[in-house]
Amino acid sequence: MGYDAAQARTVLSGMHPRPAGICVSDKPVFEAQTPSLDLSVIVPCRDAGATLPALLTSLGAQRTRYRFEAVLVDDGSRDGTAELLRRCAGAHPDWQVRFQPGGGAASARNAGLRVSRGRYVAFVDADDAVPENYVDALMTAAERTGAQLAACAWESRTRSGLLLHRIVPQNGADGRAVNGCPWGKAFRRELFAHVLFPEGYWFEDTVLSFLIFPQVTRLATTADCTYVYRSAPGNATRRARGCAKAIDTLYVTELMLEHTPQAWLRSEAGRRLLMDQFYLNHRRVMGLPAACRKALFAVQASYADGQLPRRCASPAYARALCSGRFGLGEMAVRMDGPRKLLARLWSKGE
Repeated sequence: MGYDAAQARTVLSGMHPRPAGICVSDKPVFEAQTPSLDLSVIVPCRDAGATLPALLTSLGAQRTRYRFEAVLVDDGSRDGTAELLRRCAGAHPDWQVRFQPGGGAASARNAGLRVSRGRYVAFVDADDAVPENYVDALMTAAERTGAQLAACAWESRTRSGLLLHRIVPQNGADGRAVNGCPWGKAFRRELFAHVLFPEGYWFEDTVLSFLIFPQVTRLATTADCTYVYRSAPGNATRRARGCAKAIDTLYVTELMLEHTPQAWLRSEAGRRLLMDQFYLNHRRVMGLPAACRKALFAVQASYADGQLPRRCASPAYARALCSGRFGLGEMAVRMDGPRKLLARLWSKGE
């Protein structure tokens, strides 16, 4: 394999040092000790002048019996976003508008969390779309069972509107609706009582899988509304290809492991999550030099305890980590595309 874990970390930090952001706060995250609304919809905004008007219109037209606010955080925009938000503040004095220097999506979400006043919080990206029953459908699903997390149907589209993927859950508790992104969900406020999105990292949404979702003991899903995620050419996954900052995918994973209960990580669900995350990490650095990929593999192999989960995204990659076989790990990742294509062709032929 070529590296032990200590040598591997030296190689990685030489290519790109670990950011300093945190994911757990000693102090309470929320400024308001007691919520006064049902839902806070947090919208980080950066140079969103082209898409934000439609989103603000749909949020302003929500048909709901629930009391909600939009928390709009301008993250150092250089287009007309700030002026749009100032006009919105005049039209909706019960909403909150915040301005900050550009700190990234994690910083903007954290700023929104701190000032939010809802029993539940939801996150909406400024270039996405929600229907006029979004608040009502999510909150009704959550209130029906007292769920800590409610998720709705969602679809991914290109900027031109081409449908890429759609998930329509069964009403009840359909885990297919729960992806690793913050949008399309309503979170019970207490889940974020001391949890922050790690600032300065790419792939900051990793905090959900490790620190938020494991707290959830009651899930509610609904097909009564659909969140539309617009796949952007400049998102972190696409920018990561060939960029040294893609190493953040390992750094943010290790940050999570510093705060994730070890007992949970030793459970079947925890082992499966960790192996799936390690596989995803390796995929994200495939555009970087072999020395980087070998170093990342060595660090990840140092966490493997030899106990394979019963189900995971790539059993071959999990076996490679447990046996320390870098070549097998690379093969498993390189075969990912053809394997998925064959699976799609097979499913169409049935």
